[in-house]
Amino acid sequence: MIVGCRLAVLLAVLSCFGAGASASVSCYFCKKLVNSLQSHVRHNSSLHTLSTLLQDACVVFGIEKKEVCNGLVKEFRPVVVAVLRDSAVDSAALCSELLKSSCGGGPISNWTVAVPGDKPPYMPPQLPKPGSPVLRAVHLADPHIDRFYEAGSAVNCHEPLCCRPWQGKGNAGKWGDVNCDPPMALLENLFQHINSTEPVDYVIWTGDLPAHDIWNQTHEAQVETIRTISNLLRRYMPDAVIYPAVGNHEGSPVNTFAPPSVTGDLSDQWLLDTLADIWIDWLPESALATVRKGGYYSVRRADGLRIVSLNFNFCNNLNLWLYVNDTDPSGQLQWLIQELYEAEMAGEKVHLIGHIPPGLRDCLPAWSAAFNKIMRRYESTVTAQFYGHTHFDELEIFFNSSQPQANSRPSSVAYIAPSVTTYQGHFPAFRVYSIDGGYPDASWHVLDHRNYLCNLTEANESGVPKWTLEYVARSAYEMPSLFPQDWAHFAERCASNRTLFNLYMMHKQHGPVPIKCSDEKCHHAHVCDMLTSESGNTAYCSFAKKLDFP
Repeated sequence: MIVGCRLAVLLAVLSCFGAGASASVSCYFCKKLVNSLQSHVRHNSSLHTLSTLLQDACVVFGIEKKEVCNGLVKEFRPVVVAVLRDSAVDSAALCSELLKSSCGGGPISNWTVAVPGDKPPYMPPQLPKPGSPVLRAVHLADPHIDRFYEAGSAVNCHEPLCCRPWQGKGNAGKWGDVNCDPPMALLENLFQHINSTEPVDYVIWTGDLPAHDIWNQTHEAQVETIRTISNLLRRYMPDAVIYPAVGNHEGSPVNTFAPPSVTGDLSDQWLLDTLADIWIDWLPESALATVRKGGYYSVRRADGLRIVSLNFNFCNNLNLWLYVNDTDPSGQLQWLIQELYEAEMAGEKVHLIGHIPPGLRDCLPAWSAAFNKIMRRYESTVTAQFYGHTHFDELEIFFNSSQPQANSRPSSVAYIAPSVTTYQGHFPAFRVYSIDGGYPDASWHVLDHRNYLCNLTEANESGVPKWTLEYVARSAYEMPSLFPQDWAHFAERCASNRTLFNLYMMHKQHGPVPIKCSDEKCHHAHVCDMLTSESGNTAYCSFAKKLDFP
């Protein structure tokens, strides 16, 4: 996930003006800065002038200390210049997306995709016969490992990421701290635990391996982190089948994923080639070819399941390149339609994996709407979706129509796994899914899931991490199954049952201090999040207290 407002990175400062300011004030200064920068770029001002303007804005508005601001500007300056030179998006529309607020102007674009007709008739999902085979998939999300973490260092410092040796002495524990990204030792202990206790059929790995020090990263450092963590996974799970996805923190600068049309020094080919090289033991050559093209791939398993991993950075509202052209970058969605069509024709089921959940405001509305359109068409083929990015334990429910209608019903579920990283108040966690699969005519639906976490306070006190069962979904939430309609009923129950809602919120945070959510506005917002799979479209949220789905 992104570091937060203080480190949101567009132009190093744009999406940070909202901190402590009203939306109108934030929009005003954002538009002023964009217009000023664009004028400088188009009048061929020197890079020094642009850097000074960005650095001064970052410092004056209290975004960060000078050293961090300078690092951010150095990281992003080449991309900022290229984007402001070529973008036709006006400042109002751009600031609306970056600030996730209404700054005037229309959407940055309005495009869609065409999907094939002849949608198969809807068949309600059914539980498998007793005794049917069950596969187990481990979901690892957002490790954000800090290679510089040091026990005994300061957990509070004057930089956005602490627990590093040059930041002074403090109380950072051996196994991590909830104010910091975790040490490599914690991840190694997690891999050891999974290898020795969990019968794993395959691993879903949804990205964001590097730490949150986004003002001080290089291509070489990113590659070293990705390679080191991947080799650690190989070491402890040498026989596991791994299905990875690329996160928004793998790139450098963070979030900036250029389409294939961008070449030369600003291209992300260095990262795509690195991923293909590192993933070579896990994926067939046919999949590696599309990884090199755009960071996405498809794998046809022998048991009737097709795994499709998407690069959701092509919908990321902090990906500056999308403000030049956001229309289906790399042709990924058209490729997805073809993959799902072929799977449907072959009688296969599909699991989608990715990093950024499509219902978040982090995902640009046009891309998200097109993706939801595809999901509605192929609801009989796509039986589960898996994401990370938010660091929370949560979910998004898809529906068979973009607006509530008489025949509206839940059609798919996006499972958003809790993070391994401890950053921003979490205990490290992972999830294990029980999946109906591995035999002819299996439904490939998620039957249940178990969440495990490590209490860092106890681990640091005892010196030994313990990965304990936090909860089992069906029993904790008293659900007959985990089909889309069951999760819709769960959202309905959360809207009216504070006890159940508070339990969900405790699991959502997976940390020492639960999320404070005592007022009605907060309550509704979190239920609304469950009911939103299309960015900016909260049409189903008004039904949060009166859902009546079959």
